[in-house]
Amino acid sequence: MTLSLTEFSKIPLNKYRLTENYEASYKFLQHDRGIFTEGAVDALLLEAFHAETNGKKQYAEQCVHQGLMIQYCEKLGRDGIGMFFKKLVHFPHFMSAVFADSVPFYAMSSLPSSKDNLRKQTGYRRFRK
Repeated sequence: MTLSLTEFSKIPLNKYRLTENYEASYKFLQHDRGIFTEGAVDALLLEAFHAETNGKKQYAEQCVHQGLMIQYCEKLGRDGIGMFFKKLVHFPHFMSAVFADSVPFYAMSSLPSSKDNLRKQTGYRRFRK
C-alpha cells in the first residue's frame, strides 16, 4: 500500500458527521490524484481485511469506505471526483445513505476476492502488514 493510500485510509470516519468525512476526502483527492492507480481499491480492501482480523474494526471500515469512494469516483469517468462530491452536496441524504449503506455489504462480499486479486497481481503467496 502506498503512503498516499495509507494517509487516505486514516481519514476518520464519523457516522454522525458524514459531510466532514466527505470534505476531508474531497480535499485529499483533489490534491493527490496519484491515488487513482491500478490495485488501489484492492490494496485498501486487503488493508481492511488485515485490520479486521487484528480487531481494528473502525480502521477496517475506514479502509472499505475510502476504497469504495475511489471506486465510485473512477467509475464516474474523467471528472469522477467532482461529479461524485457534487451529487453528495446536492442530494446529501440520498447519496450519503446509498454510499454509506453500501460499505458494510461491500466489506462482507469483497474482502476475500480482493486478497486473491492482489495475490495474482503481485505473485505473493502470503500477505503481511
